[in-house]
Amino acid sequence: MDNTQITLYPSNWLYNAGVIGFLKVLETNIKDIDKFFLPNDSVKIDLDLFNVKKIKSVEIPKVIEYLINYLVSDEELN
Repeated sequence: MDNTQITLYPSNWLYNAGVIGFLKVLETNIKDIDKFFLPNDSVKIDLDLFNVKKIKSVEIPKVIEYLINYLVSDEELN
């Protein structure tokens, strides 16, 4: 078992919608997202995306930073 990655398998429609949303967020921040897709239709994602990082004295996982960037990508924030 690889402790550095998480594997997501196709399942029901609600789960799949969540995975697609998650991948859309990653796609806006990671250029080579195709590397996550496996031939059996599963998706393997490095766990380091969930590591906590400090941004302006607040500790958040990298994927949350990606989500924020995705949500405000079309907005100009001051």
